[in-house]
Amino acid sequence: MVRTRSGPTEYKFVSSKRCPNGELPSDPLTDRHRQTPKLCKKPLSQLIEKAYAWGRSQTGRCLRDFVYRGFNADAGGRKVFDGILPHVAGAGRMWLNHRFANADVSGGQQYEDHFNPADTFPFSYAETTDHLTGRRDAILKHPETDPLVIHTQTSTEYWQRRGSLAHTDTRGNDLPQPAGVRIYMWASSQHFADPLPKKPERGVCQNYLNPVATSMLFRAMIDAMDRWATTGAPPPDSRIPRRADAPSSRSRSGGGDSPLFRGRQRRKRRARCRC
Repeated sequence: MVRTRSGPTEYKFVSSKRCPNGELPSDPLTDRHRQTPKLCKKPLSQLIEKAYAWGRSQTGRCLRDFVYRGFNADAGGRKVFDGILPHVAGAGRMWLNHRFANADVSGGQQYEDHFNPADTFPFSYAETTDHLTGRRDAILKHPETDPLVIHTQTSTEYWQRRGSLAHTDTRGNDLPQPAGVRIYMWASSQHFADPLPKKPERGVCQNYLNPVATSMLFRAMIDAMDRWATTGAPPPDSRIPRRADAPSSRSRSGGGDSPLFRGRQRRKRRARCRC
C-alpha cells in the first residue's frame, strides 16, 4: 500500500505480480531507488512518497516479526515501510529462523495449539525484560529503519491471543510504548467482523455472533498513519486497558458495596436453598 503523488488521500495497492523483483517480498513495492519493470513508465522513486504495510491476524504477526528481524531495512540500509498497521495480531509473531520452523503455524489460543511457538519474547514494541529468563529485547530495536506503528486489536485478542502483552511487561505491568507506536483496542468487537450488515446469526455455539462492524475504522487508521508519516501530526494517544486504570482490588474481587455483587450473592443463596 503506497501513497502516490496524485493526492494526499489517494492510496494505490501495488501487486507484487506486476513488479516482480527483489530479494524480499517488500522490495517490488517500496524500493524507491530501483527501476521498475518495462510495463512501468517511471521508476518508483518518482511515483511513491510513502509506503505502508497492513496485516490482519497471521499477516499482522508477520509484520511484527518482519520488523523485529530487521527486514524493514533493504540491502542498502534504507527504510522499506514508513509505517505498519498490524491488526488483531495480539502479542504474537511468527515461527521463523528455527530448524524445521513452520511459518504458517497458527498462534496458540485458549483451547487449542498450546504448543505452537508463535508467541515468543519479545511481545512488545518497547524494550523490556523477560522475568523468566532475564533476557532483554524489543520488537523495535533498529531506530534508523523502524517504521511508525499503529497496532489495533479487539476484545478477542485479550481473551485468546495474549493481547495485553503487546503493551505490558511479562509480569503484567503497564509498559510505556515508544513515541512512534500507537495501540488501540476496538472494544466489544471480535477477531473478524463481517463488513456486510445482516441480522444476527448463530455460529456453531449457542450464542449469536457479534454484529459489531469495524470496516469504517480501517480507513481512519490509514488516514491517521498517512498524516503521521507525511506531516508529523501524531494520532491520538493509545487507547488500551491499563493496569493503572483498573479499579481497586476490593472492586475487582466483587466489593460488597456493589449492587451487582449483592444481586449475585442473593442468586447464589437461592440456588443453594433449592438444592
